[in-house]
Amino acid sequence: MSTLYAIENAQVSKTNEVLHLMRCGRLNQNFDKPGVRFPVSDSTLCSPLNSNWFESPVYESGFGYAIKRRNVEDFNEIDGLRADNGTGYFQRRLPFLLETDVNITVDLVPYFENSLNVNLKTEDNAYFMHLRFKRVENTIVVQDKESNGSFGNTQTFQGCRLTNGATHTISLTFQKGSTVKIMVDGLELTTFTSAIYPSLVRKFNLWFASDDFAMIRRLEFTKTP
Repeated sequence: MSTLYAIENAQVSKTNEVLHLMRCGRLNQNFDKPGVRFPVSDSTLCSPLNSNWFESPVYESGFGYAIKRRNVEDFNEIDGLRADNGTGYFQRRLPFLLETDVNITVDLVPYFENSLNVNLKTEDNAYFMHLRFKRVENTIVVQDKESNGSFGNTQTFQGCRLTNGATHTISLTFQKGSTVKIMVDGLELTTFTSAIYPSLVRKFNLWFASDDFAMIRRLEFTKTP
């Protein structure tokens, strides 16, 4: 795992303090942690911020803060991490709020005969985006879904685009409001506007039908300052 932090306290400018902070970041790389804080008087003493800190950020006097701008999990060295609906269920809590210019990219190798689903969900399991690659119907469906189970906006596209055994890249770039640009292998699929506010999204997961699965090669979250 690798992370990139942006220092949010102007008092931290000395080289040794920055080096201490980088070390702190390496020691606190939990994917869902939004950043670290440390006493301005001693940057060697640092601790991770709670995963829900970004919901109502508080900057305490006497502390410096380093907030995540990039978070990567790379599984290429182990030939990918299996994601399925059993013991391999794959879900991550977001390390920061979804807002304009946030990008989520996942590289994966699918093995599915029914459907592969990429989801962005709120705490109460409403779907900001339910992206479904459907093998049998040879379509891609993008929807949002309220927590009560009712679907809202829906877009359907011909062609599944994902080939079993091949590496594919799915990229989500957030634009103004509740709009996300969806790209598959560098080609734009659509810009989708959800009825759910992106600031409410807390979870990213993959879901499969029956015995389908995928090998995740790499997952990256990037937040442009």
